[in-house]
Amino acid sequence: MSFPIRSCAALACFLLLSCSYEERTDWNNPVDATGDNFHPPVLAHLADTSFHVASEGMLTAVATSANSSIASYLWIVDGIASPTTSANLSTAAFTRGMHQVVLTVYDANGLSAADTANIWTGNHFPELKLLADTALSATDTLIATLDGNDLDGTIEKYLWSAREGMWTDSAAAGRIQLRSEGGGVDTVRWAAVDNEGAVSLDTFVVRFVPAPVITKFTDSVKVDVYGNRKVAWSAHIPDMQGETVLYKFYWGHTASDLSLVSSDSLYRTKGTDTTSQWQYRLVASNRFGDQVEKSGKVTFLFP
Repeated sequence: MSFPIRSCAALACFLLLSCSYEERTDWNNPVDATGDNFHPPVLAHLADTSFHVASEGMLTAVATSANSSIASYLWIVDGIASPTTSANLSTAAFTRGMHQVVLTVYDANGLSAADTANIWTGNHFPELKLLADTALSATDTLIATLDGNDLDGTIEKYLWSAREGMWTDSAAAGRIQLRSEGGGVDTVRWAAVDNEGAVSLDTFVVRFVPAPVITKFTDSVKVDVYGNRKVAWSAHIPDMQGETVLYKFYWGHTASDLSLVSSDSLYRTKGTDTTSQWQYRLVASNRFGDQVEKSGKVTFLFP
């Protein structure tokens, strides 16, 4: 089967363009046409910060390049490029208020990395009274007061958010009220905003501890030839590593004469009593008193 020359030429042209396109998508750095250096610089995050005295402020870029060296730094302040091309930028020329700083670093092979930060000058960030991690019963409600101070102004409002939800505006009287949805661990974010728009952030962790779940109980027990017998049980608190289950085990001939005989996860007894069935009541609780109970009969199987 033969093809017209015109069709073959078109096909060859298409294949050539396809190959060229694939090569261009693999690497298109004109400074490093061979693609020997394909790692862009690594730039440490430039954090939002404030300098109460602008002339004392200094921003420092920290960057590295795996295959090359850092060649230059471009600082853009409020949309205007700074004449400074070194790793350090003084804030002495910054006016009072907030400024957006965009930092771009270039390595010797032309690759770049960038980061953005908000810088306040002439203004203190709000100082927060940090809230410690806490734990409470899954049936309780977390109530926390947000507090802070501003050395050179006023705190206009507080914000908070939990479970990656929307920020809640608590106005000037900061207050968190949070209920659990059956237990779990929540990371609460909160912030204070001052009269010039400066924001300070903090987080704390809340553990809403649910009642335990009884997972095992031995209600049929073999008695050995020496009269030894052991009743064992176990429980856990769902999704709560590090939480301890507290036990109380009551024992007796009838449900009306039960006595506390164990605060552990087992009860051992030995004797010549050949009563085959005993009454029990097991109470498992968390450290906040939320509990679950199990009761019934234990049957001893004698040899």
